[in-house]
Amino acid sequence: YYVWNNVAVRADIRQHHVPNALEKTRQDATGQPEVPTADLFMNELSIGVSYFLGGPKDSDKDGVYNRGDLCPDTPAGQIVDDDGCPLDTDLDGVPNGWDQCPNTPRGATVDEYGCPWDEDLDMVLNGIDQCPETPPGALVDVDGCPFDTDNDGYLDGIDRCPDTPEGAEVDDRGCSEIQEGIQEGLLVLHNVYFNFDEDTMRPESMPIVDEVGLALLQRPGIKFEIQGHTDAVGSVEYNQTLSDERANTVLTYLIENFPELDASLYSARGVGESRPRATNETPEGRQENRRVELHEID
Repeated sequence: YYVWNNVAVRADIRQHHVPNALEKTRQDATGQPEVPTADLFMNELSIGVSYFLGGPKDSDKDGVYNRGDLCPDTPAGQIVDDDGCPLDTDLDGVPNGWDQCPNTPRGATVDEYGCPWDEDLDMVLNGIDQCPETPPGALVDVDGCPFDTDNDGYLDGIDRCPDTPEGAEVDDRGCSEIQEGIQEGLLVLHNVYFNFDEDTMRPESMPIVDEVGLALLQRPGIKFEIQGHTDAVGSVEYNQTLSDERANTVLTYLIENFPELDASLYSARGVGESRPRATNETPEGRQENRRVELHEID
């Protein structure tokens, strides 16, 4: 038993048995042995102390002496356990003594220094990342996979308009024409239709105005003016009145159907035929002039 690294103690208990050893040692007057048995038994107890010169050996210099080292060939510089075997706390295959990133998450792929990498820069490490080729800027889930909330083909984080209504055509930034117009502060609508000679909006126009409402919700606190425009058919006074009524119809619809909008930020007015975008001499030109516009205002 080692008391110190170079000092050991030893204790032995032995019994010696010598058969027939006493058979002829003592006899009585008749010549018969006085000792009833001829075998000799002796008990021996010995205690010793050993001192080893030069100290114990540690061939791999890991701090665990050879006699107790279960991994006697550990490379230099590695941290070992009590048995002399290298530790790998994060279980990445790179021992602690070499691991420059000793707290790598379980499952992450590491380099020769024990450090993980994130090839697509989405903050989910390779080996854990189930979508390792995510485009830069895309938002991802815990598995490193991007998502597209509005299903328009443009990933969240890249999509400038992540709430595009389903089925809407979008540009290369993921925005519909309506969303883009609201973002830019000027939206021109040629497809908001009213009953002839009335301010009543036709049913097919309502989904379009709904999309306008959703787009306005993405710009809270911004003031907009809704303008009504007509062609030049009819008197100036009549067209002025009709355009004003139609602009207010759109405003009323937005406020009633989107209560989250702050009504104080929005106003409506008609400008009649005073601001044509095309000639009034052709049907195509007059159709271009009949429109609703939204203008961002200070």
